[in-house]
Amino acid sequence: MIRLRGIREVAGVALFAATFLAASTAWSAHHFQSGLAGKFPAYDLNDAYVFKSERPGYTVFILSVQPSAPGKGDVELPVTEVFGQGGVYSMHIARGKDLKSGLTLTFVADGNRLRVGRIDSPNAKIGETGTKLGEGEIGQTFDASGDLKVWAGRVLEPFFGNGAGIPAFHESIAKGQLSPQAFQNAEDLFVGAKTSAIVVEVPNAALGETAYYFITSAMMDPGHHNEWVQINRKAHILMPYVFFGDTPTVQIEHDQHRPDTDGDHMGALSNNIYRAAAVTGAQADPTRYANDTAALLTPDVLSYRVGTSADYSVGVMNGRALHDDAMDTVLSLYVGKPMTDHVKSSGNYRTTFPYVVPAR
Repeated sequence: MIRLRGIREVAGVALFAATFLAASTAWSAHHFQSGLAGKFPAYDLNDAYVFKSERPGYTVFILSVQPSAPGKGDVELPVTEVFGQGGVYSMHIARGKDLKSGLTLTFVADGNRLRVGRIDSPNAKIGETGTKLGEGEIGQTFDASGDLKVWAGRVLEPFFGNGAGIPAFHESIAKGQLSPQAFQNAEDLFVGAKTSAIVVEVPNAALGETAYYFITSAMMDPGHHNEWVQINRKAHILMPYVFFGDTPTVQIEHDQHRPDTDGDHMGALSNNIYRAAAVTGAQADPTRYANDTAALLTPDVLSYRVGTSADYSVGVMNGRALHDDAMDTVLSLYVGKPMTDHVKSSGNYRTTFPYVVPAR
């Protein structure tokens, strides 16, 4: 998962690679970062997941945040540091791509307690917490408002991927010939890593036929006159670092803005996909492919047909389950042909609530 901006400018590939391998913090599937996310790692989002619950009539939504260094894990965090104190983590769940109707679930940590709130808008303002539905202890399952089942805590990183191959992957595209050796080491960079997760089961009755899901984090930043600032947001994995690798300004704007403005960057997205697809030569009409794929990914939200089996793969793109090989999917979408990083799931998930594997 990624956390270092500028994952790819042609002139910065070597610098990125060195930074990637030396970094000791900020990893997962926002999984390389800088800017506000690097400054405030407790609000550095990793991944969004949405899939069918084991419990009939419910859907699971997961938000993960604050990744440890890959391959090393981290020191045992005090429960009061598993989540940032006083900031807001939000699950935005819309009924349509226009983000006009739906809801936002908010989560605020206070010591070892987590407050759950609800706002009757899927695109709630930064810093809003909404009506309180309930609260519970971090590390323990609790109910909120009687119909939401909640668990939050430190977990083994469920994401898996060959992050070390990304610089070579981008460099080969820049040179005009996709390298099959880019991911040849088949090394899962995230073995042993940890992350913090919030897991919620929501009754399907509260959702529409299709849920459009994204996550955000926000806090009051002393560097911004104690104003609320959005640290970052996530939906599709690796969006800033694969699809906007050549456009660092868009990378920053992506984290600080909401999906309702993503149309402003659709041209840059299409151009980047076109270049990659043209290099592989796998698409008879790379222009059309680039435009269609950009439209699929705009706005940057996960769409999930409520009650169905999640499957985050090319040609399906229905929610995202913990076992889905999301990195393969993104690489394949980008280049317009099947692509793999040769890494398989680490198995850090369960089939029963809370679905993630607690780190302690």
